[in-house]
Amino acid sequence: MSYKTGGLDGGGIEIREIIHQSSKGAIYLTPGDNLYWDSEEPLGKHWDRSTAEAINLLTPVKTTIKSPTDRNRALKMLAAGLARALVAVAPDPDEDFLLKAREFITARQLEILQLWYLAAAVVTVVLTTVTLFLITRTLWSSSHEFLSAVLLGGAGAMISVSQRFRSIEVERYTSRLFTVIGGCSRIILGCVFGFVFLLFQKAGVVLSVANGLPFLLAAAAFVSGFSERAIPEVLEQFERQITARKTSQSRPRGRR
Repeated sequence: MSYKTGGLDGGGIEIREIIHQSSKGAIYLTPGDNLYWDSEEPLGKHWDRSTAEAINLLTPVKTTIKSPTDRNRALKMLAAGLARALVAVAPDPDEDFLLKAREFITARQLEILQLWYLAAAVVTVVLTTVTLFLITRTLWSSSHEFLSAVLLGGAGAMISVSQRFRSIEVERYTSRLFTVIGGCSRIILGCVFGFVFLLFQKAGVVLSVANGLPFLLAAAAFVSGFSERAIPEVLEQFERQITARKTSQSRPRGRR
């Protein structure tokens, strides 16, 4: 092939950088961070499989990885894997030429989405705190206890997210918007859990022994936001009690 940097390929596209070139074909980058390859002849199933996987991996590279340095590294790792597949002689049919590139792209993709999740949670906490602080200055004092429970629930949720955001499961092809919504909703749910806990405590459903113990109430509201299952389990238990009570009341009474 007569491809060269600054020239045009067979489709008339400018070649910005040639990564690999041999008698079998060429692998190169074009403007706009695009990776292209061209082969002189059919090279076998290993080449077809590698190019198909490269196309699949280019999607997250273009949509998720915004750092020019990381994107360029990902493209060159893909190009290096394709170059190995291009020149392979009697290759192992199960050999994965793009293993390293896939590992890097997947790791960066998950890291970016998890950071967006954490950032969304932090912003939500700040906005919630400021909003509730302004509300407490205008509402009657009896509402301060519930607002404090909301803040403590949100703080618990934020600690939970900060502690385990690296292990939060995020689908590889999840959009940034969906990830941000997930981070925001986790904090909002923590605030709601803090409010629901205090509501149930005032109703005598949970932790009635905490009456007159403000620090115990504060700690419980914090734990309600920290734990994703505490309040849902209380609600499920409360629902079962109501269902059982209705069932017992609806049964016909026996004759005396």
